[in-house]
Amino acid sequence: MEPYTFENTEKYLFSIEVEPYEPNKQLSIINCNRGMPRLHYPLSGNKGVLVLMISFEDLNNLQREYDWIKAIHKGYYEVRKELEG
Repeated sequence: MEPYTFENTEKYLFSIEVEPYEPNKQLSIINCNRGMPRLHYPLSGNKGVLVLMISFEDLNNLQREYDWIKAIHKGYYEVRKELEG
């Protein structure tokens, strides 16, 4: 996967599973932490998936700070394949 470079920081496509699923709040937090929200969709119950462009370092910081991040997948299609499989 080729990185996207913005302001000298390489950003990669990730999909993260979240619980609870509160996309407006969570995507706002991601945006304020140098992430670039792309897509979101709900799963069963109060779970969801957020797709974003972000650097590894910024994603690690988010994961340490917020307990609603339950799983991280590199790339969008990896999590889609897992959910549909």
